[in-house]
Amino acid sequence: MLSADLRGVAATAAEFPAGTVIQMLNPVLIGMSGIIFKHGGNIDKFMGDAITVLFGTLSKRDDDVARALACAVEMQIKMHELNVEHRRQDLPELYKGIGINTGEVLAGVLGSDVYSEYTVIGGEVNLASRSEAFSLRG
Repeated sequence: MLSADLRGVAATAAEFPAGTVIQMLNPVLIGMSGIIFKHGGNIDKFMGDAITVLFGTLSKRDDDVARALACAVEMQIKMHELNVEHRRQDLPELYKGIGINTGEVLAGVLGSDVYSEYTVIGGEVNLASRSEAFSLRG
């Protein structure tokens, strides 16, 4: 699994109008989604500007780890490209922290009749999230 989150979005949101923040975030999420699907990942969820991505839960492949790593590298390259555009528009640069972990997780549909979603839980998921939280920007 891959956990990715933007750095400094709360400060940016406090400084710019909501419409500008959305205008900055949507290209990030669109770009990341394309990269994730290109590498065979499945988006587990968006949580604000954070993304949780799964590799090998719906169909396991021998190269799941390599695809997750390639995805992370390409995500960082895309962030650089987006920041070039931000500089042209006098918008703040955005940086992404990424954490990756492998291991056994519990995957399935959780919830109720009112709301449910396919997701994963377990210690390995928590470790991916924690390593993302400690990763440096870029």
